[in-house]
Amino acid sequence: MVTAVDIDNASSQSELTKLRGTCRAQHTKKRQELLRVREDLDTAFETEDLTAQEQLQERECQLESDISHYRDLINTCTAKIDHLLADASVGAQALLPAPSPGLPVAIHDESVNSLVTVLADALAKATSSVKSNPSSMGSRPMQLSDVSKLSVSSRTLKDVSLLSVHYRRMESLFVAANFGQVGEDGRFTPHESIKVAVIEKFLDTLSPFATLVNEAARNIDSNGHNWVALRETLLDKFCSPGAIRKEVRKR
Repeated sequence: MVTAVDIDNASSQSELTKLRGTCRAQHTKKRQELLRVREDLDTAFETEDLTAQEQLQERECQLESDISHYRDLINTCTAKIDHLLADASVGAQALLPAPSPGLPVAIHDESVNSLVTVLADALAKATSSVKSNPSSMGSRPMQLSDVSKLSVSSRTLKDVSLLSVHYRRMESLFVAANFGQVGEDGRFTPHESIKVAVIEKFLDTLSPFATLVNEAARNIDSNGHNWVALRETLLDKFCSPGAIRKEVRKR
């Protein structure tokens, strides 16, 4: 397992590139496992298998932590590679000879420009992996009116114990509508310009359960319209293994 210490000790681009490749492979592996765990978790909620729910939620939490860890390591490797390339660029320019008295200035400038171009291309390739998702480029920005038009009347929550499943289904709907995106850690976040409207639209689907809506309102009063914070609070309070067992006993 690659650690931050390994990256700190790496001093060459080749070492860092190898470490970054290992981190990317592990990052992909963990994301694939997370998808499988979440599918199994959906099934566990539908079958009311409390033991499986508890085990899978613990595994889900661990995988989310691992994914975040590897993403940070990938970014650290990329930053160090960028720094090495920048130093190489500065050093190369410093070593360039001054124009010879007998050499036309245009020829000297051309050689300088060629070197700068090569270094710039290398830097661009090294940083391309951390750019934002290109699939969203060029798409029309979503507006409040777009969120208002989305009907959720048929998607209201039917059972509090299924809140985790409900969250994932609504997040999939919002992604499909281009109201937000799923990050490398597997977490959904709404676009900043419409996040308030998206969260309020989601709360409409919780309307049959006053306790959920009231808890959500308290969280928003404390943290603002923060999708991740609200999600964690509601799931922790209403979908933890203990909360689910309590709800089942009531029935």
